[in-house]
Amino acid sequence: EQREKGTVIITLRGHIGLVNALSYLEIPNVGTEIYSCGEDTTVRVWRRALNCDMESWVLVETLEGLISPATTICSKFTKRGTIICASDSSGKVVTWQRASASDVNNSFSSKGTAIQFPSSQLPYSLHLMTIDDNDSKSKSVSVGEGVVLLIGSVDSRIHIATTTSTIATATATAAEQESEPYFKVVGALPGHEEWITAITSRKVTPTYNKSSSESSETEDSNDGPCIFVATGSKDFKARIWRFQISRQKSSTICASLLSANNSGVNDDEADGEDLEDASADKNSNEQANQVDDDDLVGANEARLVFDLNLNDNANSNNTVCCAVYLETLLIGHEDWISSVQWLPNTSTGAEDDDVPYLL
Repeated sequence: EQREKGTVIITLRGHIGLVNALSYLEIPNVGTEIYSCGEDTTVRVWRRALNCDMESWVLVETLEGLISPATTICSKFTKRGTIICASDSSGKVVTWQRASASDVNNSFSSKGTAIQFPSSQLPYSLHLMTIDDNDSKSKSVSVGEGVVLLIGSVDSRIHIATTTSTIATATATAAEQESEPYFKVVGALPGHEEWITAITSRKVTPTYNKSSSESSETEDSNDGPCIFVATGSKDFKARIWRFQISRQKSSTICASLLSANNSGVNDDEADGEDLEDASADKNSNEQANQVDDDDLVGANEARLVFDLNLNDNANSNNTVCCAVYLETLLIGHEDWISSVQWLPNTSTGAEDDDVPYLL
């Protein structure tokens, strides 16, 4: 009845000053957690236990590490634990992790040294996603999982950070975890003409899994699972990027792809300059709906290639190569795009479970 009337069910109090961003997770067999950050430089963890009513939210932790007002936050439930990333107005990005994914009796602790961006590259949006080498065709269990942090910046680029090889191992010492960064920036995707305001992702099963008649021709393909990443910007445009995993886990593949696709990244475009000039023209719908030549030429070329460590065990070396392609450009908005989100799939058909739709 309260929901139908649109009334406030509960107000979570604890922050001092404005609350600038929220993130939430459904923790299996535990309940729901909300992560909030604000002007008081703290991140607060709120929990509603499984099967409890909507009023049963409690503050369970207050996380510190930011040095100025928090601007954005993201979270992810992974095999190595629950991860939270938040940034502040100084350009600092801090990572916290709860070591056991489902044991909420453990506390979050900061992991590794923070990523520090200059004032010209302040983070405006954050998104965490996981990548594995799970063979969706055979439904086998993947041997590892890599965590990728996507950082939307005011320099109009999406900066990509991956877990470092030392931090990724289960045997990393406390000293190593403190002295090394949890995430290390491995590259950036240019293309947008203004601040990156929103990022979302969804895993998609490769097309060769959809048809048994095609599988025999393509089962030896290097193409593994892929992830579609949608980004929104103040340039009125949304872009969809395809993160494609190579099944041949070799840095040689990455080197050859980089050599063949260097033209996919424009150095002039990556400088992030003239942001004020671009902002001055944002009210021009003609300019907003214009498609740059770079969006049409070389669409099949990788914009970025990087190695990703899927290592959960110090005794194994499980690394995959990830190539990023511009899948498509969505034009039509007449002002800033403030949010992008994949629609939940309502189909019950197994073959349609991985078909994405963008809202």
